[in-house]
Amino acid sequence: MHGRLSCRVIGIKQWGTLLLSIALFFLLVPVAQLGTPYVDWSAPQRLSLPQQNALYPAILSDDYGHVHLFWSHVVEEDRVAEDEAMQFITYTRYDGESWSLPNEVLFSPDDRVAEYPVAAMDDEQRIHIAWSGISNILYSNAPAHAADSPRQWAVPRVIGTDSARALWSLAIETVGTDVHVVYLSRGAGARVYHVMSSDGGIMWSTPSMVSGPLAAGEQSLSNIKIAADQAGSLHVVWQTNDKQGFGYAIYYVQSMDGGVTWSSPIQFAQRSEPGWANYAHISAHDRVLRVNYAFPTAIGRAERLSMDGGVTWSEPLRFLIELEGINGYTIPLVDSAGRFHLVANMRARDTMLTGIYWAFADGDGWSYSQPVDVHSSGAPSAHYVDAAMRLGNEMHVVYNALIPEEIWHVKGLIRDAPDIQPLEVEPTISVPALSQPAQEVTPEPTPTQRAVTVSDLPPSVADNPIWPTLIISGSLSLVLVVLTILSVRRRA
Repeated sequence: MHGRLSCRVIGIKQWGTLLLSIALFFLLVPVAQLGTPYVDWSAPQRLSLPQQNALYPAILSDDYGHVHLFWSHVVEEDRVAEDEAMQFITYTRYDGESWSLPNEVLFSPDDRVAEYPVAAMDDEQRIHIAWSGISNILYSNAPAHAADSPRQWAVPRVIGTDSARALWSLAIETVGTDVHVVYLSRGAGARVYHVMSSDGGIMWSTPSMVSGPLAAGEQSLSNIKIAADQAGSLHVVWQTNDKQGFGYAIYYVQSMDGGVTWSSPIQFAQRSEPGWANYAHISAHDRVLRVNYAFPTAIGRAERLSMDGGVTWSEPLRFLIELEGINGYTIPLVDSAGRFHLVANMRARDTMLTGIYWAFADGDGWSYSQPVDVHSSGAPSAHYVDAAMRLGNEMHVVYNALIPEEIWHVKGLIRDAPDIQPLEVEPTISVPALSQPAQEVTPEPTPTQRAVTVSDLPPSVADNPIWPTLIISGSLSLVLVVLTILSVRRRA
């Protein structure tokens, strides 16, 4: 009798161990799936027209499912003129299947220069764009669903003067329907300025100074970025340059009252010899802020994190150490599953292939990068990358081939992230071309918000969204654990 009981106890233990092992297996499988996003990258394609002399791409997406792309177009026939070549802001839109034919939609009145365009989307799905003229900062806006028509853009207006005309000498952000522009001035008195509009771009504030005088060793300003966090606070980073034009230092400021007052600048980095501090980029996700920049050498990047809206910052962390080069920013994106992706325009140190690379947040920082485009004719001279996320699961990456001056694009479909259903677009009424003041441009339609749904991709284990898998696996594991406990108690 005692032997039978011992065998029964051993059998119970074996069954319990087996069931617990099965439960742990189902619990651990989804965790492994969370590690590596499943991304399909398209073939690279040129978006600018042949011999269009396209420079400085700026990309963003809207809630209608469109992706909007702007760049500066230099008219070829004007290059032989004694005056500076005429420039326009060119636009193209992706509708989910194809890109529209590039179209010149904006220019600088009484000015031959229109370069370094930057764009932002407000809560009413209106695009706000700013760019640099010879010495002025100019601005316009249009409804996102009608941005392909020059007739829908507000008359360009000057919102700032004494533009630095340096790389990325201005940046734009929206909070609700408020529009904020920061820009850099030139000369010995170079400063960072902020202007804002609280009525969607109709009236603008007087420029206010954000930074103080240049420090010893600093000669100019460039590469400014702005981001707004979930609370509506503004965060700005920029770089100073030495007399040779190399990045000298990286600075950060914040405003918690919509740009009325600004914190004292914090220096995140200062160049060492040899080395530099370049291309500081800032992004906000809820109250988490990320700032990454090139420092102190061309190898990899440095990143600082703030988990409290910019009050405190981590020490710089090194990442992308397998890459080198300073061709522009590294751009973080967030998909609909809450995972971070990173787009970089650098070259691999082992192969020295220049182009576009991609990495993802793996829990301990950023993963090892993977090449996206290193073989197209646009890759060898790729610079000035920009990126946007469409409907939560499509990464759209654009970059500038400098030889020749072309705009290139590649799309990454994140197959294990749910897609977000686009808003419905209502018809609009056209208005006369560039003859209406901003307040008379056709009002934006009021769309209807739809719920998030799972993509219609073919089902497979690798392609299924993560959270349904987590729920199913967790539920199954819980059932197995409960059955095991009940079985042990009953047999005992």
